[in-house]
Parts: sequence; C-alpha cells; structure tokens
Amino acid sequence: MRIVQTFWSAGRNPLEHSFGWLHPEYNLMSWALSCHSLREHYDEVVLYTDTFGKHVLIDTLHLPYTEVNTIFDDFKCLPQHWALAKIMTYSLQTTPFLHVDGDVYLPKPLTTNVIDAELVAQNREIGTSYYRSMMDRILSYPEIYLPEYIQKGLSEKSVASYNMGIFGGSNLQFINDYCNEVFSFININQMNNREVRYAHIDCNVFFEQVIFAVFADKNEKTVENVLGRAMIDEGYMARDFCALKDYDNKAFFHILGGHKRSDGVCNMLEKTLMSKYPDTYLRISRAFPQRHVRLGEESFQEIFNYEMYVAKAFLFIDASSDMQDKALIVLNPWLQLSEEDGSYYAAVPSIGKDRIKSIPIKPLALNIITILKKNRGGIIFQFLKKELFNCFSSTILINAETFTNAEMTYLLFHGIIIAKNNN
Repeated sequence: MRIVQTFWSAGRNPLEHSFGWLHPEYNLMSWALSCHSLREHYDEVVLYTDTFGKHVLIDTLHLPYTEVNTIFDDFKCLPQHWALAKIMTYSLQTTPFLHVDGDVYLPKPLTTNVIDAELVAQNREIGTSYYRSMMDRILSYPEIYLPEYIQKGLSEKSVASYNMGIFGGSNLQFINDYCNEVFSFININQMNNREVRYAHIDCNVFFEQVIFAVFADKNEKTVENVLGRAMIDEGYMARDFCALKDYDNKAFFHILGGHKRSDGVCNMLEKTLMSKYPDTYLRISRAFPQRHVRLGEESFQEIFNYEMYVAKAFLFIDASSDMQDKALIVLNPWLQLSEEDGSYYAAVPSIGKDRIKSIPIKPLALNIITILKKNRGGIIFQFLKKELFNCFSSTILINAETFTNAEMTYLLFHGIIIAKNNN
C-alpha cells in the first residue's frame, strides 16, 4: 500500500515553530513516531514537503521515508489554510493510497477492509454546536459562494463531516473530483487573497472534512471508517486517542487539536519515541541543544541509558502480578533526598530541559526508597513488597497492594526507580 504524508511549513522554520504543539521539539517527535510506525508495516511511505521540511525531517533527522517530493516551495496558500496542502497531495496520487497525518501513529497495520476500500476516512463525525458555529461563521459572509449541494448539507441539523487523520482509497476518480470541489471553493472565493475580508477565516474543517462528507453523501458513496464508529466533533478524549502508555495494544493514535498542548500527552510522546526509536530521539535532542544541556557532558550517555528504562516503565505497570513480582527494582543511582518543613523531595538528573527534576515524595514512597537504599544492587519486587508491608498497620494492610502499586507507578514514571526484567 502506498502511504503518503504532507508536511508544509508555510515558510516557517520547524525548529522554531511549534505547529500547535507545546514546543517545536514535540512536533518533530510526532512526525518521527508517525513515520517510523508506518515504516514498520509498509514498504512505501512517501513525504510531500518543502525545502524547510526536507532539511529538518530528512537531512537532519533522517526519517526513513522511501521517497521525498519537495513540491510546496512555491505553494500559493495562506498559512491558516494549511489543510489545502493535504488536498494537493491527495490530488497528485495516481495509484491507490492512504494519507496519514503527522500526528497519527499506527502500532499495528491497518485492516484489509481499510486497505482494499474505495474510499477511507478515519471516522464519520456527528456535528454538534461546535462545528455548527464554524459553519455559521462562513455563512455569515454572504459573498462567499457555495454550491447548492453544500448549502443543503450545511442546512442539516448535524453538519456532515469525516475526520481525515487517515484518508484515501482506490477510487482515484472520486477523490480527484472531491479535490477539484475544494480547489473550486478556494479559487472562486479567493480564499488565498489577503485583501479579501473573509480570507482570515479558519475553514480547514469545512473545505477538507465537510465538503468531502457532503460530496460523498450526494454521490451515495460508501466510506470505510478506520475507527469503526462515528464520533461527535468534540468527543475525541485523550484516553481514547492519546493514551500512548498503551502504545503496543492499540491499533492507532491520533493526537488531535488541544491534546498537542497537554503536558501529559507530550511527556508520553517523548517517552514512547525514546523507548521505540532512541537514535531518532537523540537526533531530535541534538536539534534543540538549549533544551538538552547535558548533551556535551560525560555523564550524558549513562543518564540517557537510565532514562531508556524510565521510558519503558509502563511495561512493568501494565504487566501481570506474576511478572511484576519477578522484576528487579533499582534505585536511581544519582538520587538526592532533601527535607523541607517536614516534606521530602527527590532530586534526579534529567537529559531534558530541566536538567535536575525535583519530585515531592510521600511517606510510603520514602519507605520504598529506604528499602532500596539498603539494596543498592536492586531487590526483586515480591521481596520489596514483603518488606514494605511490614510498615503497614493492621487496619490498612488490606489495601497495601493498591497503595504500593500507586506509589510504584509514581516513582517509576518520575525516574526515581526503574524496573528491570529479571528473567
């Protein structure tokens, strides 16, 4: 299957512009994880980009695309209409394809019914007042021309739409006709003319997702859904689409919209890339030396190797009780404890922007640390628990397992301890 992706910089430096993420570094981590995940399953993964994109994604990060096309250097488009670059990529395909956004990751290959479908989208959307307000903003400009079938579609109670995080199929004629509908809307209404008073409107959802849905409905086309169910337009919860701790167990992830600005999501993206593709992670780190100040230090590699274990903490957290009991629990060798007004804090080194992380420590976690300090080579988890449970009063011993697991998760996630496979 031919997989294609579109990275249009709109003249912005990817090392300086975040493209909706908390920091440019996370944007590049997302592109890296997306590309690598696709190459795990598909032999043809093609990038359509511009010179900026090629310089960073290919020349600097060496992402494993099988083909690179720098077609967007002279792309005449206002930056706010970024989805138009994707439409251009769709229109250029001459064989069946799937376009995958750079914030979509595929731990597993797509199903046969998706690969073989004439038309594919991530999922149908059920429009609520959120999409209605977007469409009303467009309709508030009477001079914007819309074909009759689109006007009819917009008059429906629920705005028709498809999420296009994954899009494509084998019906190239229909896809090309749809692309022409979008180009027609853009050109007739001069959406890329800065002098036009409505050109500033963010209408990507409309011309990419809504026009496709209304056009497909008008022509009675069946669209295969990757997700397998419809979603309301504001229903994309982090636990369903962004929980990267479950990376190996889910079919796909899509870090949509505001989730890109979540500390938790970005943190798990970093940990996932580090654990899965450490060489690429290091190349991205070197592109942002101001955020990775330890890069030139002698201790960097040793700390990085330790953080590789930290990044894989969820292998222990999600393991069965029997597997957990056999794991070797080791204390961070650089750990420093401090006390302030009766509260304890753990300080550990980091290869990230913080350099030193300070983490509040609760009494139970302090007990775990104390036990591990006596066992510098580490201790098997089942023996750690046995010793730890001696610290519990008889009244709360019944909840000892639950309390311990919660503190272990906290300590593992923050790199205060690591869990090693002892088999």
